[in-house]
Amino acid sequence: MIFKRPKSAVSNQRGFTLIELLLVIGILGILASISVQQLSQNRKKAFDTQVVALVKNLLTAVAIEEPTGISATAFGGTLAPVGLPQVEVPENVTWNVVNVPGVGNRKDMWMFYMAHASGKRGYYFWIPGDACDAVEDSVAGDGTGNPSDYIFYDTDLGGGTPYRNNAGV
Repeated sequence: MIFKRPKSAVSNQRGFTLIELLLVIGILGILASISVQQLSQNRKKAFDTQVVALVKNLLTAVAIEEPTGISATAFGGTLAPVGLPQVEVPENVTWNVVNVPGVGNRKDMWMFYMAHASGKRGYYFWIPGDACDAVEDSVAGDGTGNPSDYIFYDTDLGGGTPYRNNAGV
């Protein structure tokens, strides 16, 4: 006995119509553009997270040993010019460490600026030197008192933000 498929309207269709194919390609294109944009944003966030981790490690290092030497700016490498050769900075992270021996109300402090070249934000923190005589930070991050427990970052996510500029990006 021979079995035959029953005839139906679908069995006569040989493929997809041009409109159906264009519709699927259009939907795939929209999904691809959204995912590429999201991937770009995630990469920038990852670069900024890398800098935050570096800054937190650096805070630990400077709590153990105060920086020495002179102000320096570089792109990656170690912080050997400021007396911290054990701190390794990734090659895409720019940094600027400024030694302020005594200018106005800023007395004997080290200012640290860090930013990833492909990131969105710049980061800043400061620590006092041995001769720092300030006792309280009246405005968080103004450098007039105790070392801040905060890591400051640029709130403007556009180009040319102050901390990124100070870091050398």
